[in-house]
Amino acid sequence: MSDLDRLTTALAEHYRIERELGKGGMATVYLGEDLRHQRHVAVKVLRPDLSAIVGADRFLNEIRVTANLQHPHILPLYDSGSADGLLFYVMPYVQGESLRDRLTREKQLPIDEAVRLAKEVASALDYAHRQGVIHRDIKPENILLQDGTALVTDFGIALALSQAGGTRLTETGLSLGTPYYMSPEQATGDRQIDARSDIYALGAVLYEMLSGDPPHTGSTAQAIIAAVVTEEPRDIATRRPRLAPHIAEAVHRALEKLPADRFASAAEFAKALDGGGVTTGRFAAAPAARRARRRPWLAPAALVVGIALGLLGALAFLRPAPLRETRTRLTFTGDASAPAVTRDGHWLAYIRGNCRMVGGASSCNGDVVVQELPRGVPNAIVDSAVGITSPTWSPDGANLAVWMRPAGGQTGLYVVPRTGGLARKVAADASNFDFADDRTMAVNRRGDPAIRYVDIGTGQVRDSMVLGDGRWVLNTFSINPDDGLIAFGGFLGSAYYTGIASRRGKVLDTLHFTVGGGGWAPDGRHVILFQLGAQTIGRLLLVPVSRAGHFSGRPVQFLGGIRPNELTSVAVMPNGYVIGEAGETTDVWAFTVGGAAWRLTHSSAWYTDPTIAPDGSRVAYVKQDAWGANVYTAPFGGGAERPVTTDSGFRQLLQWLPGGQRISDLVLGGASGNTFVQEITDLQTGLRHTMTTAPGTVVIRWLPDGTALTESIGSQAGARVDSTGRVLTQYHLADSVGAMTAEALSPDAAELAVATSRPGVAGLYAVRLADGTLRHVADLPVAPGVHLLLRLWGTDGFLYFARVVGLAPPELWRLRATGGALQRAAALPVACDQGTITLSRDAREGACLVIDDRPDLWLVERR
Repeated sequence: MSDLDRLTTALAEHYRIERELGKGGMATVYLGEDLRHQRHVAVKVLRPDLSAIVGADRFLNEIRVTANLQHPHILPLYDSGSADGLLFYVMPYVQGESLRDRLTREKQLPIDEAVRLAKEVASALDYAHRQGVIHRDIKPENILLQDGTALVTDFGIALALSQAGGTRLTETGLSLGTPYYMSPEQATGDRQIDARSDIYALGAVLYEMLSGDPPHTGSTAQAIIAAVVTEEPRDIATRRPRLAPHIAEAVHRALEKLPADRFASAAEFAKALDGGGVTTGRFAAAPAARRARRRPWLAPAALVVGIALGLLGALAFLRPAPLRETRTRLTFTGDASAPAVTRDGHWLAYIRGNCRMVGGASSCNGDVVVQELPRGVPNAIVDSAVGITSPTWSPDGANLAVWMRPAGGQTGLYVVPRTGGLARKVAADASNFDFADDRTMAVNRRGDPAIRYVDIGTGQVRDSMVLGDGRWVLNTFSINPDDGLIAFGGFLGSAYYTGIASRRGKVLDTLHFTVGGGGWAPDGRHVILFQLGAQTIGRLLLVPVSRAGHFSGRPVQFLGGIRPNELTSVAVMPNGYVIGEAGETTDVWAFTVGGAAWRLTHSSAWYTDPTIAPDGSRVAYVKQDAWGANVYTAPFGGGAERPVTTDSGFRQLLQWLPGGQRISDLVLGGASGNTFVQEITDLQTGLRHTMTTAPGTVVIRWLPDGTALTESIGSQAGARVDSTGRVLTQYHLADSVGAMTAEALSPDAAELAVATSRPGVAGLYAVRLADGTLRHVADLPVAPGVHLLLRLWGTDGFLYFARVVGLAPPELWRLRATGGALQRAAALPVACDQGTITLSRDAREGACLVIDDRPDLWLVERR
């Protein structure tokens, strides 16, 4: 006979059991009807093994104490007893949901509501504590919401089990308390548990209501408990920047490791949440270099196209570690991007709608919105346009230029008044554009060295110029309205430069630097640049410019930890910046091909560059902080992470070396900051050494014989070099085969598979490393909306690809390295971002980033 049948028969005189409502670690909950009072009740039945160990008499004696608790925020106990050997207790049936249900649905609660619920629970706890009853298991599952009001349930049940069952409970595998919310003293088995343990648990619940995650996370209960005992939780104010300082301080005081450092009572905690009571001052101010989450990147981007940067005062750039930042949320729709701020910092423009990456730039369908800073009312000055990119303000802030196809119109560059009204078409072929002055647009077609100056009122070309001697291929440019100097990024041959040119096109100075050209600071004496690495984070930099148009100093970092497609979601301004931030998570996941998947990280930071060891035993990744990043490794099956670096450098192109005992990452060095340095760390000894490559080249693969493969950025050329960087052999792909997109090393390290792209075709070639000769493997037709990304040359002789169709999750496909047909290998068990998929050499294990991206805009002001 089942437990339900036993219970139904035993309670037939008093309760009719209708159905199971849910099952937890201690009990199963059934919906029942109280036959005497004709009301619905919740009947909780202890696990049979618990019932046997605890014993009916001892359990019922202990639980009788909690039956006397009468408080508006405590769910009362109607009845308890033993039925056919099963211990049960009866409570009112609440027609609502638990706090856990709501957090699962919404993740984070409004600040006011989270604080109100915490105060209601604190009121219940304070009452119970004064009656001598400690809950011991405060968690979102035990807080019910009835018409939005908190009701604490299972009051004293954990205590009753503990007192009645003693140490014999360990035989059942039951943990009295939930690791995420356990106080340190409860987690370590301290027998002297008092009211301050409940205060800690409530602090943990409030932390989760505000941030979306508990204060400590981990892949196992042991890992969580270790964090609870040894680690400080991340400052809650970095997760909810608008949180009042007194609330942040109250949360962290409730989470103190020592009970003596917490609030003396739950009532004192509630008072502190209202801004009263004793404070320590420890969390009264936000950290100096506070960073919130960044909008995740979608794929490894090439050099930047169409960077939409606002303007920033030089003084702010020269304070890379500001004394204080304040954050104000500007949008609440989850679909805001591409912010642009007027030169005086008074007006914001942005795109509201669905966006995707096209050719390295973001393209959106939706509305163009303007609003006054810091808390103005949004006003859509363009409705329902298609292909919107790069909102750009005129110097006086009266007009906004935007590339789009307005409803009922044609695609082109339009100028719209800030107050709305007629959108005037200025040009039909503008890949790059900026205001030269309040009435003139400067316009450039991609690949054309010429810039045209167009009247925004008439659309007539007033003037034109050619950059340099005509050999330059412009990628982006920005004009200083004070003197007409042009900051540009572009190619000269295969090399990429950032430069300064006069209004007539004379190139005055250049930097051979892997960056995207940016905007001018309001003083006209500093240029904002974006430094970019493949599959990694980037930085916003300031470079001083003399009045003669020459770079006059080294770059200074203003903002770090930015992903490539965030370029259109950062706008700098005189006293800060506007950033498009993701509302959800970016995490590293591990998976077996065709099997299961599991998290390796839990969004306590931002992660990039996951790469799995050749034998599949560990995963390395980059964890970002405010001004840089560090490399970590974690066991493939989950567990504690281990730091590889600790200096928070600017790290990219993370790679395992053959053998799996060393890891390399790319940093920038050299006197001018434009030389790539490969840092190699021995995981056993911690010793590190560096290898410097030629300007403009990066290491893409390491070979078992100690040599390395390098590629020249922006070209089709590669080479094999020794440990000093000396070239041993070279190869070059003809432009006719298409642009190189990815590479994979053969298992015997004799060949390098190279994927190329040209319209409708993905080409595959193999380079023989001994002499640089090429062989053609296959040409794979690629339909519109289908993307193939080479990921691995496996030990089984297959080339593996991530294949994505539209917005569907990627799949693994494969092709024999000798040629043949492309065939489906496996579906991935997790929604990986295709550009981050990494596979072990046998193609059985893998890792990737999983991204959930709903951006909103935040104003960050620096004081």
